[in-house]
Amino acid sequence: MFSKTMNILKIVVAVLALLLIGVYAYLLSVNNYCRDEIPATSSIYVYPQDKGVSSFNNIYINAKNITPESGERYITRDDVPEIAKLPGVEAVYLYNESLSEEFVIAALSGMITEGNVAVPTEVMRYFSSVSQMDSLFALKPDTIPDKDAEYSVITCGATKCEWNSSVDPKDCIQFFYKYDESSWEDFKEEYADKLIKDGSAAKASMLIKLSSGNDESLLNSLISKYPASNYHSAEFVRIFRGEVNKAYWMKILPMAILTIVATAFIEVLITVLQKIRCKRLGLSESPEK
Repeated sequence: MFSKTMNILKIVVAVLALLLIGVYAYLLSVNNYCRDEIPATSSIYVYPQDKGVSSFNNIYINAKNITPESGERYITRDDVPEIAKLPGVEAVYLYNESLSEEFVIAALSGMITEGNVAVPTEVMRYFSSVSQMDSLFALKPDTIPDKDAEYSVITCGATKCEWNSSVDPKDCIQFFYKYDESSWEDFKEEYADKLIKDGSAAKASMLIKLSSGNDESLLNSLISKYPASNYHSAEFVRIFRGEVNKAYWMKILPMAILTIVATAFIEVLITVLQKIRCKRLGLSESPEK
């Protein structure tokens, strides 16, 4: 009976050890494990950072051994023409903060009861969170009618927004200006006063669409020259997620090893006590005895 009790105790100790490791791993994962989905596109989304180089960028910079050219430089609207001419860049869609703010204010104030907005489909499909389009329209990326179209049209009414595949994007309010050298100066002139007034000229949000399938080279070049802007792309998420999760497992490992060692020690101690007890009583160590 004694041997059987001790064997049960061994099982209980092992189970408790596994539970302890599991609970610790779960609690730590809440804030330390990255589950970001890698976007299935070669495009890069750039969005502003309030001040300095973010911890996100530092993780990527350290993992890639990048030495930034300038400490806290970020991408501005004035950098768009240069970026549009970089090798591999197919198009640049610049977020027009002033126009989108006007639309939102008009909708909330009741000045317009319904309006059609065009947003690059890749923004809605892969970057709706970082671009804040998800909170603006409250639409799910997996419900986009035509996932291969250049633009997605969204009709916004008094209470909700919904996809609209029957409207030509050219007839809609363009939340993102597609860079074109021939219209660039007109675009800047049209919004010059508003950009200076609200300060949005200082930092740019944009979708950079690539003609090639590899974003790593361009991303490394951008983050080296403009380390203070934030980036979201397949390569960035892959590296960031890998580094964050590696750090997570490195936090789990010491605790798991300590728990296993302590469990092994307790198991050995139980076995020794079991043998001593049985030897004193002249009993077999088998639980049947």
